[in-house]
Amino acid sequence: MDQAQIDTARINLTFCSITAPFDARVGLRMVDPGNFVRSAEVTPLLPIAQLRPIAATFTVPQDNLPAIQRALFQRETASDRFQRQR
Repeated sequence: MDQAQIDTARINLTFCSITAPFDARVGLRMVDPGNFVRSAEVTPLLPIAQLRPIAATFTVPQDNLPAIQRALFQRETASDRFQRQR
């Protein structure tokens, strides 16, 4: 019975840490230690800023490829717009 309590305590400790699946920097915390937090809480615990973008790979039908390429080519970036306004 003692071993079961030890194992339960170890499992509960794993719920006490939060890890991100990517490299990031942590901002100012939104929740203080000791606050009651629920799983469905709307308030984030803390903001994280991702250091490297996540790459996503997906497939598209070949018939749609020209339209996608055209849209990517015509889209201007925010930095392009900022430079043109000077």
